Amino acid sequence: MTVEELFKQCSDLVKDYPGGTCKLGEDYPVAGHGFFPVASGSFSIKRVDLEISPRKLMFVGQDWGCTGGLLALQNDINADMISTTCRNLSTLLDHAGIPLDQCFFTNALFGVRSGNKSTGKSLGWECPKFIEQCKLALQAQVNAIEPRGVICLGRDAPDLLARMIEQCEPWKHASSFKQIDDAKKAVINLAPTSGPIVAAILLHPSFRKPNAKHRNYMGANGHDAEVAILKEIWRIVNQNE
Repeated sequence: MTVEELFKQCSDLVKDYPGGTCKLGEDYPVAGHGFFPVASGSFSIKRVDLEISPRKLMFVGQDWGCTGGLLALQNDINADMISTTCRNLSTLLDHAGIPLDQCFFTNALFGVRSGNKSTGKSLGWECPKFIEQCKLALQAQVNAIEPRGVICLGRDAPDLLARMIEQCEPWKHASSFKQIDDAKKAVINLAPTSGPIVAAILLHPSFRKPNAKHRNYMGANGHDAEVAILKEIWRIVNQNE
């Protein structure tokens, strides 16, 4: 299966877009670096017509953004890579020593938001039918990519992941990252399973600067805590090959 074919499969699964969200047209995904479903889902491979090879890690954000943000792609198909999200996440992965070609970058909610506002909680969460269809689309991506580790970005994406993996429920109900860290639930072992064997939660890369200081993991704090989380995930997925 190619990224183009994966996009088509997901588009066929998600049909009921509520107000405030909209479907991506047939011109997507663009053959550029960046988050699926708008781009290739890779920071290292921009073609969308190649067979997808399994990748060890899948990163899941809330949604790609808004229709206003799509305009930049008309001038540069790699425009997603200059966003705060992609720049900060690339730096974090580099510090953790994780190769980009082993990662797939996607979103919990399919399609994009209407208008020009791309931050805050998506209106899509208010539509149970849409959320159930997005869950099926994300499962289709997991089936195609075969990740051994899944990493949620921010506090919204875990809502969907918890519907797929019951062990991730603590993320959905926690009041803060501090509560997650204090409960030692930043990294969750999912084994034994036929799917991902480990899951983790990170701050949304766009809001790392003001919020990183609140994180703690295995004696590390702030930025170092999230680097340590990623290093632990990378160790686990390689140890259990």
